[in-house]
Amino acid sequence: MLAVIDGRKIKDKVSLHAYIKEQCKFPEYYGNNLDALYDVLTDRQEPLEIRLEYAQELKEILCGYGEAFIETLEDAAASCNNFTLEIK
Repeated sequence: MLAVIDGRKIKDKVSLHAYIKEQCKFPEYYGNNLDALYDVLTDRQEPLEIRLEYAQELKEILCGYGEAFIETLEDAAASCNNFTLEIK
């Protein structure tokens, strides 16, 4: 599955987690925080590729949280064979 995340569509932490949950079809129990994001990405059985577009805009909108979000994605991709990440 390919999920395209457009950094320009994110306004705050709440919209970030709602958007990624919808795009990646995360389960209802997804916890809407970075720890839950890491867990749901690394526990996947099905392959998932996230293409993060406009990453710089995302970082500007969310400041430090945007950086932490991207680091979480990178850490999950490095430790899980079923998840890949492309940052544009």
